[in-house]
Amino acid sequence: MKNITLLIALFFLTNSIVFAQAEIDSKLISLNQEKIESIELIKKNLIQAKNKLTVSQTLMQKETDPQKKINLEKEVKRHQDRYDKVKLSLISIITNVKIDELQKEEINKKRDYMQEAQELLGPAFDTIQRISERPRKIEALRKELQINQNKLAIAQMALKNIEEVKSSQDFKTLLPDVEEFLSDSTYNVNDLIQEFTLKIDRLNRELFELTKDDQTIFGAATSLTKEFFSNKGKHLTVSFIVFLLTFWSLTILKNKVVLNLLARSKVEWIFKPISALYGIITFVFALTLSIVSLYLMGDWVLVTISVLLISAILWGSKNYLHKYLAEGRLILNLGTIKEGELIIFRGIPWKVKSINFVTIFENEYLDSSIIRVEIAQIFHMHSRKILPNEQWFPTRTNDWILLSDGTYGQIKLQTVEQIIIEINSAERKYFTTTDYLNLRPTNLSHGFVIDFFWGLDYKVQSQLTGDILPAINESFTKHLKDYKYSPVNFSVDFHSAGANSLNLIVLVHFKGEHAAYKLLLQRDMQKIMLVISNELNLTIPYNQIVVHQARDLTT
Repeated sequence: MKNITLLIALFFLTNSIVFAQAEIDSKLISLNQEKIESIELIKKNLIQAKNKLTVSQTLMQKETDPQKKINLEKEVKRHQDRYDKVKLSLISIITNVKIDELQKEEINKKRDYMQEAQELLGPAFDTIQRISERPRKIEALRKELQINQNKLAIAQMALKNIEEVKSSQDFKTLLPDVEEFLSDSTYNVNDLIQEFTLKIDRLNRELFELTKDDQTIFGAATSLTKEFFSNKGKHLTVSFIVFLLTFWSLTILKNKVVLNLLARSKVEWIFKPISALYGIITFVFALTLSIVSLYLMGDWVLVTISVLLISAILWGSKNYLHKYLAEGRLILNLGTIKEGELIIFRGIPWKVKSINFVTIFENEYLDSSIIRVEIAQIFHMHSRKILPNEQWFPTRTNDWILLSDGTYGQIKLQTVEQIIIEINSAERKYFTTTDYLNLRPTNLSHGFVIDFFWGLDYKVQSQLTGDILPAINESFTKHLKDYKYSPVNFSVDFHSAGANSLNLIVLVHFKGEHAAYKLLLQRDMQKIMLVISNELNLTIPYNQIVVHQARDLTT
């Protein structure tokens, strides 16, 4: 069974080889036949060129007239060039080598840039010319029609003037000899009128044929769009798909492979440069493939336009090269600002989330925690490492604050642009963030202290530090024991000796959760001190004016 299978395979293989060889032989025979026919044709041309050259040389040798001999020399040179050219063509076909190309001298050959530019831009201009051919032809016909109409009017006026002159009695009396001349002129003018009339009729017919299918603007735009997408549009669409598929494929490869390999690297700084370099290579490669696809489809117009457009963009951006390099260093995480560090922007600390042409900053303390900034605005700035106990903003939303101008309230909104503070249920204050920070806000939501001075009469001077202060502190403790807003701690101590009183300082420390009742707590703490003063029979002095009488200096 195996032998039979092997024999069948050998049979088919042999037949395939035979058929293939036969096909090759037939092609060779066809090629040789074409080659022979070409050689025969060129051979005939070569004999004709040789005969003409011989005849010209013979005539030149026999000619004695110098002028005719010069002309014959030119003719001999022309026939000689023709003979040499045909002979080179015959040799090229026989040898399959372009002998004339080998004889060209390429050393120190100057390039004709104008010709190269014409060859490069020619297809694009041809396409534009072909698109605008009909409007240009219509405009040319209208212009020619107007010119001929003007000429016809002039000719008709001339004929009218001639007829008026001929019918004039003065003309017949004074210039009888000119009548024959005017008759000839009339005949000539009539010919011109007939010629212009025929031209105008022909131009009107041509113009009618071109404009009879005129469309509306919408229809013309639709037709132009259909024509574009049936040819150039199809090529452009294929090119765009090639670009997207290439860019998408290489981006997936980056996310799946390249970034994983970079993540394993112990050198952190290399991650961003390699990632950015890969992105640039991806874009350039995808763009190159899209242009190559246009080239393979033979659309030289779109290839030329694409190359010119890219060249114009590159040439126009050369003046911004220094700026792009500086911004590129930041994007590659090699500049003075680095991702994951702290930067001060508009007076507010931000965490650099990511650096790109549009850089992202983050501050979780603000309601608008993320802002996007163009890299051009920050490339002259710098960042620093974030400390463990970094304070990103003085307050958060819903914190209670006290400003240096006496404003007390709760933060309802804080963004990078404005701060809204609710004073009470009916009033709100609005600040720009800069003005808010300039008012040095005190955050009460982390805890606060009620402090005030309390004056006692000088009558208790001797007992103040020994008996009265301990009694006040003891009594204060009893009153705060049942108070609904219990403080963290408190103290009542001597502060200073004033003009009219001995001043005590009262300090009561409350938790931040009681910040909403700060004004109430201030009143209650002073109320408690008043009750304690009554309980201990302590006199609260008032300001007095002491008048001193001057001594009588005369006694």
